[in-house]
Amino acid sequence: ATGRCKHLIAVDGSMDLFNRAWCIAEIAEGKRLRMHQSLKLVSKKVLIRRQRTLQKIDIANMECTNENDLQIILTKIQKYVSIPGFNEQLQS
Repeated sequence: ATGRCKHLIAVDGSMDLFNRAWCIAEIAEGKRLRMHQSLKLVSKKVLIRRQRTLQKIDIANMECTNENDLQIILTKIQKYVSIPGFNEQLQS
């Protein structure tokens, strides 16, 4: 673990962060480093409203301007967890 380091993940109302490859890459790196991660949401109402979206997250479908970047990110994540396994971690 990383000692006292914590990773605060600030999420806006659209929750687009979960569709953006580099944002997910940062979350994945925090998980790999076993950092304590927590989400800061606009409101609980947003979480409830977007619950289905979050339950269907699939990092293989992330948005990325450069397709090569997406493949690099997915390959790096797969070095320590499967894509379905990582999706499950994000969804929980």
